Amino acid sequence: MERIYYIALFGLFAALLSAFNISTIRYFSEGEKISRLMGGIITCLTVATLYAAFNYSDRPIAEIVFATLLIITGGIDYKTKTVVTGTVYLGGLLAVGISLIYGREPLDLVLGGLTGFAFYLLIYYVAKSYYKREAFGYGDVIFMGAIGSYLGFWHGILASLLTFYVALIFIILFAIVGKIMSRKTELAFAPYMAISAWIVSIFGEDLINLYMQFAFG
Repeated sequence: MERIYYIALFGLFAALLSAFNISTIRYFSEGEKISRLMGGIITCLTVATLYAAFNYSDRPIAEIVFATLLIITGGIDYKTKTVVTGTVYLGGLLAVGISLIYGREPLDLVLGGLTGFAFYLLIYYVAKSYYKREAFGYGDVIFMGAIGSYLGFWHGILASLLTFYVALIFIILFAIVGKIMSRKTELAFAPYMAISAWIVSIFGEDLINLYMQFAFG
């Protein structure tokens, strides 16, 4: 019986949070309609992040807030090619604040935020110099700063680097299904950042241990 109650509460919470994520993305996308496919994807992502937060993390509330930030920011960028910095600041501050309550080291979070921001700021200026236009959004720089502030120094670096591998995988998939992309194609980068940040947030230690085993036996 307790298991049934748990499943019912989980389902209700997931439904409410999914509705919140979809409504927020739609609001900041200037009311543009969210397709059933995108709504289904957002719902699945919400359920997956909730399940992971409750089953694989020792700070579930912070993980839920962080995952909500990732889903909303990634969804808005996918729809509008714009990162709404206000939501990033608010969500990032909430996630970091709750993470501190769980006992995270403040200095590690500060270093993570500064490193993530500085690394992507460098990419921003290099891309702007190469393409002679703003090819890499400044909102992405702010977003990575927030991600690093939550993940900390080493995990923030890992998420920063993993983003490019995730983006490469999706670009290859787009090429396979026939979606044509050129150098002038405007790419929403925040969804890839969100996916990478969530993977590192939940499985960061496992990824690092796996790398150490392969690298050093």
